[in-house]
Amino acid sequence: KTLISGNDDQKLFVLNEIQNLSPELWGNELTEIFHNGSNNIRNKILAIAHSDNQILQDSIIIDLVNSLDDPLRSTGIIIAAKRRLTHIIPSLKKLPINTNPDLQASVNTAMVILDKDGKEDARSKLDGMLNTPNVKLQIAALKATSNFPEILTNEQLKRSIQSSHSELQILGMKIISNKQISDLLPCIIENLKN
Repeated sequence: KTLISGNDDQKLFVLNEIQNLSPELWGNELTEIFHNGSNNIRNKILAIAHSDNQILQDSIIIDLVNSLDDPLRSTGIIIAAKRRLTHIIPSLKKLPINTNPDLQASVNTAMVILDKDGKEDARSKLDGMLNTPNVKLQIAALKATSNFPEILTNEQLKRSIQSSHSELQILGMKIISNKQISDLLPCIIENLKN
């Protein structure tokens, strides 16, 4: 009952509990709440449903990818890439060059993962975002690629943890920790000393 009629804090609490149990059993309720919930609630449901189309069906993710003004569109693109929904490639190719860094990074990351033909071009654009002096673009690219850490080089991760920007450092350290890249541990330790 709280999941449907509670306030956002109550819903988030219940969603955390569901995530720890069996979210698949709550697919219908989560879908309903996803369609009617606040962006915080929707984002949490996306986090729960990342690769599980039993929780949120692929069609819901595709609708999100194609929704021009949805603030969670970037997340939908990453989830579509995780689910290997290659039929979103034409939609991604039609997207105009966007000033939204998160959307740019998500599209480029998804194209690297999904599009054999456009992979090199997308990789080049993504590398450009990771190597630019523009911190907002770097953060967006690192966030998007953190979902597919295998496409990041150790050098890119090293640069992120040696950055003067704390958010880049934290993102880089999380990725290194999750990937368990022992080669970069001395860089992390050195960075922590400073």
